Amino acid sequence: MPDIYGRMNLIMDSMLTVYNNIKKYSFSINRTPELDMSFRRVKAFFSLNDEEAALFVCILVNYLDCNERPVNLTIIANDAGANPLRLLEFSEVFSALEKKGYIVSDSIDDPLSKSKFFRIPDGVVKAVIKNDSALLREGLLSREKELKYPDQIAGKELFYSENIRKDVENLCDYLQKEKFSEIQTRLVENKLPKGVCVMLYGESGTGKTETVLQIAKKTGRAIFHVDIGATISCWHGGTEQNISILFKKYAHFCELSQLKGEEIPILLFNEADALFGNRISRPTQGAEIDENHIQSILLDCIEKQEGILVVTTNFAENFDDAFERRFLFKIKFEKPNLEIKEKIWKSKINWLDDKSISKLASSYELTGAEIDNVIRKATMNEVLSGKKTSVKDLENYCQKEKFEHNKKIGRIGFDV
Repeated sequence: MPDIYGRMNLIMDSMLTVYNNIKKYSFSINRTPELDMSFRRVKAFFSLNDEEAALFVCILVNYLDCNERPVNLTIIANDAGANPLRLLEFSEVFSALEKKGYIVSDSIDDPLSKSKFFRIPDGVVKAVIKNDSALLREGLLSREKELKYPDQIAGKELFYSENIRKDVENLCDYLQKEKFSEIQTRLVENKLPKGVCVMLYGESGTGKTETVLQIAKKTGRAIFHVDIGATISCWHGGTEQNISILFKKYAHFCELSQLKGEEIPILLFNEADALFGNRISRPTQGAEIDENHIQSILLDCIEKQEGILVVTTNFAENFDDAFERRFLFKIKFEKPNLEIKEKIWKSKINWLDDKSISKLASSYELTGAEIDNVIRKATMNEVLSGKKTSVKDLENYCQKEKFEHNKKIGRIGFDV
């Protein structure tokens, strides 16, 4: 926990005065001159009204006491000597604090509790610690750790077949700032959903994820990358709640980005097969009923989201038919043909002559990601041995890149 109690900090001292009063009177405030002065100071520092300030004080004090780990309603209520149901009456106040950027909903840390968890953005905590209201304004507009921003994405040249290239370029054009704003306005005018959903599907290693990253970079958008493993819960109702929280968090990020004059971020479900699936027509067991409920929650959230949702998958055939109409753009990624493989090899190893590149491309049926693996191993070997990679080395790496049962084209053209 930050060392803010042992030194002079006017705003923290005022917050503790307010909090101790709330705790003493079970979420009520017993007005005294000293309390009024502290309460006014807290409201002014954070630019919040009475209810917002009182609730935020309780959340922040508990958040700091828990070593900046997310806190839920039960933790806050127990510490303040109130019934958790009492806090539910402040649902609109919680929403207001979220919209203003003071608190952020978090996934369930405690699987035994279905109570909503909250954390405080780092920038807000730093402002309180430093007793700096100017820093607070910056903190509310600071970067979120859960977002990957365009300048954090390394630029990379990608090679596609002609049909995929056109689809990707069109999607990139649609998501440019001026066009996307106009598109959303027109959609609303025509009483159509304003959210845009995209599915990139096809074989593994064909560039789906990297395409999303490069589109985000070119259009100046951050990416909110969903941790699907953390979303899926073994507890009844946990996955559904995590999905709802996730989409609310994304909506919050969209609102904050607009306040900061930034492009709304992209919500990315990468390799989404574990979460998206087929609904069972006649569920009989509890697990089947739960799975159908999860899919229904997902479908509803996708339908209502107003930003940019991108899903990548290797198994589009496993998706329920109801998902298909919700994805406005569906782009199929295929393994690169000979021409594309030659371009990829040439972009990676420019010292090879055209004949050698052509033979490498025709001898091994590798995807772009697998060719990247070959180049990485070659680079590591150069550092280790101090010698330049030879064609024989590259051939050896290519042979070892695939498991035996996945090798489809034999080695040809090079002597050992």
